[in-house]
Formats: sequence, structure tokens, C-alpha cells
Amino acid sequence: MDIQKIRFAAAVYSTGSFTKAASALHVTQPLLSQQISALEKEIGFTLFQRTTRSVVPTEHGVFFCKQAAEVLKEYDTLRNLVRIHSKNYRDTITIVTAPRISSIELPKAITDYYRLGSQITISYTELEESQLAHLAEEEDSSWDVAVLRSTDSEDLRNLRNMSSCVLLRDPIVLLCADNHPLRSRKSVSPDDLRDQSIVFGSPDSIVYKEMENVFDEDYIRSRNIPVFSNSHNLMKDLVQSGLAVAIGNRSLAYHYGLSYIPLDIDMSNDVYMIWKTHVTKPVIRNFIDYLMDYYADDAHPKM
Repeated sequence: MDIQKIRFAAAVYSTGSFTKAASALHVTQPLLSQQISALEKEIGFTLFQRTTRSVVPTEHGVFFCKQAAEVLKEYDTLRNLVRIHSKNYRDTITIVTAPRISSIELPKAITDYYRLGSQITISYTELEESQLAHLAEEEDSSWDVAVLRSTDSEDLRNLRNMSSCVLLRDPIVLLCADNHPLRSRKSVSPDDLRDQSIVFGSPDSIVYKEMENVFDEDYIRSRNIPVFSNSHNLMKDLVQSGLAVAIGNRSLAYHYGLSYIPLDIDMSNDVYMIWKTHVTKPVIRNFIDYLMDYYADDAHPKM
């Protein structure tokens, strides 16, 4: 009973579909079905009742797949430990990011990486916006991984020699105090905010630029007490005291423990991880996979 067959069975159980499981595992459906049948023959009982319309786990199948999920979790943890402690992975990784990315707890992800026993040296550098623009021009090995907001990373993501993925979805929301009258709403519109004192990012901030695409300038500047600031601490104090609400990324709500309400207008400033497509160091590829798994894990907030 090899680990691959166990992984196939767990994927079918979690997705409820051979088609979806095959897609998630990047294998063909016939191969997946063949491997599941071989596993059932090996263990001596049926895992799934198959019909033309559905896949239903048997009683034994439910028990097996739940145990399989635990086995896979332990296996993947062990595999990561082996990778990290391997002498081939003793190296340096250079990460570049923008200062405001600290709100997504990237430093915590790096700390947890070290807690796994990593011997790798991580160079973590925060660049100002004026410096971020030069990353796309660099062809040397001065950085390995960039973690940037969507607006900061657009130039890099459009380059042929770069690969990227969305690390975190981070919609723009209304931040408010726990006892704010709007707190019970499922969402709010611009009209709901006409009488509110609102904290906006300064006019050169990303959130403000996103706001300009949706709200006209007269609306923004006619707020009761419009405050324009890039200081997250000022925003947090005004919101927690009930003196104002704020428009900002949802990650700020998680970071500062604030309540938030979705806007009925879809605005987002997601976080991307970017790396050079032709990664030559295994340690870099391993770290990229680690971050993908880290933020895909339900134990960490989806910002």
C-alpha cells in the first residue's frame, strides 16, 4: 500500500468526484480509477460506490479515508523535515517585499519555517516603492522570491521569465468597531457610508487608488471627517475608539483584531509570490512550495 494510492483515495473522498480529484492531482481520470481499484483489491474492501452521477464512500471507505488524511499530514510533515535537514538545502534565500506586507504575517510564516528545524539563512528585505520598480530590470541573482501586492507586482508578473501565484486573497473592506451600528450588516454600499467619518489611505496609497476607481473624488472628500493617512496605528486607534470607520485591506482586520464588513463593490489588492521561472537551487523551489502550502492551510487566515 504505497503513499500515492493513499493520496489518490483521500483526494476522491475530499472532492467527492473522480474527475475533480484527478484534476487536483494533475493525473488522468483513468489512471486515478485504476489506482483506486488496485488499492481496493489490495486492502480487501470497497472504498467508494460508483454510479454514473455520484461517488459515495462506503462505511469502510469513510473510516479509511479519514485515517488516510492523518497519515498524509504526518507523511508530508516528515518529508518537509527531511528536505529541510538535508545537507543539500543548507543555503541562503533572499526574499524581497514591501513594508506593508508585514500585515499578512509573512514574518510568522518564516518563523514557523525555522521551527521545523531549517538550517537555511533567509535574507528578508523590505523595499520602498521606488525600489520595487527596479526589480523587473534586474537580471542577476540579487533576489530569489518576491512577495508583493498586486499593484506592486504587475510589471514582474508580466515578464516571461517570471512565475507567480496568488499567495493570499485580500479584499478591500470596511473596518469598524465591534459595537458599530453597521456591524450587523452582511455588506455595505457607498450610500451606507454617507454620514460616516472615514479614514482613507493617503492619496498616493494603493487602497486610495482602488477607491478612485469606484468612488468619485467629491464623494471621498465630502465625508464628515475625511482622514488621509498611511499610518495603520492611527487608523486602528480611530476605528477601535469608534470615532471613525476605515476603508482598507481585510488583512488589516486580522492583523489588528478589528471587525470588518464586506463592501458590496468587489475591490481587492491581493498578495502575489513571484519567482524566476527557471529556479536552479532546490532550496528555493522547496521554500516556494512551503509558502504555497502554508497559506493554503486552513490553520492560517485567508487574508
